[in-house]
Amino acid sequence: VCTDNEGNLYMFSLASAEGSNMPDITLKKATYSEMLDFEFLNQGSVFCTTGFRPNPHDTIYDTLLPPNSCAVMREDIGGNIILALHDLQQLLIFNSKTPGLKIFDIRMKKLFDQFLNSDFMCAACLNADEDTLVTGHPEGTIKIWNVGIGFTERATYSAFEGQKERVKQVLVSQENALFACSTTGTVKLMKAYIQCIQLL
Repeated sequence: VCTDNEGNLYMFSLASAEGSNMPDITLKKATYSEMLDFEFLNQGSVFCTTGFRPNPHDTIYDTLLPPNSCAVMREDIGGNIILALHDLQQLLIFNSKTPGLKIFDIRMKKLFDQFLNSDFMCAACLNADEDTLVTGHPEGTIKIWNVGIGFTERATYSAFEGQKERVKQVLVSQENALFACSTTGTVKLMKAYIQCIQLL
């Protein structure tokens, strides 16, 4: 999924014919703001976008609907990262106006109080079971949180200690291996345990 400066939204399929560079779905003027992140809410036809500019926005699209009515929900929360708790049908929206996490319940159309009131988070991911949240921070640290009421912090690890590198991306594999990369291109592989993180 990608957008351009004119607000057009494009979806490409990795299964498309080799050599094809045409999008499978094009939604003209689908977005009215810059898209900073997106998250699929099902197997590939429903997804949500988030961004700040020119105004905070979060939009859920159903690409099985006609293009002029595929935006099925719009909110004005805004953020730089968005994740989904699929079983709970909740969106995790990061850094909306102030650093932290806000939870939006899709079914109830309700925004919950802000959690994780900490420094700015520049990366985030969930494990496969969606019971553990990993966040990356500008000073090179990684934090692990228990997903649930209050989002309690489980561990903090200085992934790029001494290098002062911003964490660019984090990813947890099916085997609970934690990958982290920085803005300078450094990639580290770690192992996430219940109580701590250990560098392999």
